[in-house]
Amino acid sequence: PWQVRTDGWCDVRGTCRLRNGQCELDFRELIVQQLAVDAPRWLHDDRLQLVHATVSGKVVANQRQISMDAVVLRSDVAHLQANGTLPTPGSMEHFAQSVMHSLEGGEQQITGSVDLAALAAMLPHTLHLRENARITAGQLSLDLQTETQQDVRRLTAQVSASGVTGEVDGRSIQIGEPISLRAVLRQASDGAIIDELTCRSVFMALDGTGSTAGGQVNITGDLAQFANQWGKLVDLDQVRLAGTLQGVVQWQRQQDAVTKLHGDAVVNNLVVEAPGMRPWNERQLTTKIDGLVTMEEMALRRVDQATFTVRSGDDQLACQLLQPVEIASDQTMPLVNCTLIGDLSTWQSRLQPLVDLSDMNLAGKVDMRT
Repeated sequence: PWQVRTDGWCDVRGTCRLRNGQCELDFRELIVQQLAVDAPRWLHDDRLQLVHATVSGKVVANQRQISMDAVVLRSDVAHLQANGTLPTPGSMEHFAQSVMHSLEGGEQQITGSVDLAALAAMLPHTLHLRENARITAGQLSLDLQTETQQDVRRLTAQVSASGVTGEVDGRSIQIGEPISLRAVLRQASDGAIIDELTCRSVFMALDGTGSTAGGQVNITGDLAQFANQWGKLVDLDQVRLAGTLQGVVQWQRQQDAVTKLHGDAVVNNLVVEAPGMRPWNERQLTTKIDGLVTMEEMALRRVDQATFTVRSGDDQLACQLLQPVEIASDQTMPLVNCTLIGDLSTWQSRLQPLVDLSDMNLAGKVDMRT
């Protein structure tokens, strides 16, 4: 079902042990040459190719996490050095628990870098680059480490892109430092405390603090700035974007495992125009969500209550969850009560990113309650 095809040469020197549901690999040296990976489901028509790559170190993996000891990866595109533990890709629902285990465990450090020009040269369609554009330089850096200061465990993680340049029809384009993310967490008796959560770019800013007991994340964005910065390199399919965003997400623990959630966002002067689409324009679009959820071991287990509203002028959509939803269950679609009021033509513009209404031309007023 993954539709992945690989080709190349591999020379492995080391040991492999399978015991108690774990796979333990101890590489003296793993050498990969002329590796080619085709994965249409994820990479479309692109092919991931590595001329030469080496791996050394010890890796222990189970269903929930991967532990690395003195692991070093070197290749044409990326370099990585790792000592520590990460959640496995198939169990991101346990990501919060893995973060806590990282805080509770020994000293850990993971550093790495990716050559963005080399990566983009291999994956232009996956990255949606324009046919006449290419990335000529740039680096994506990762730095994650845990340490103990004055008997307090602290985890610091940072991901940033820098020095990004490109060419369009031979003309040089400077992107600079398009994005930087940073998080600082420390261990407390009742869980992790977020001392810092930030994301910075020309088109977006995010700031957050909090703990398992409560916290808040604020976000602002500018669609026009995003289009101006990346539109010359990334194929936006002749899409015109404009509008500013302001939003907030808050959480507060009520009792036992129940947490209250609130979020709202306001988009001003929204413009989305593209070939084959009805123009979507909003002077002011507001959204709001409120709910109660049950958390166990820092993982979402059940949505107990939820309401969601969208407003723009006289148009309004309101939805309410009528019964709790167990996250891990196989129950059918949840029961939801919805009210839709307003102009059908404006609702057609809003819904077209989600529903194909290209063969319709809606008009008139609607007042629908389910």
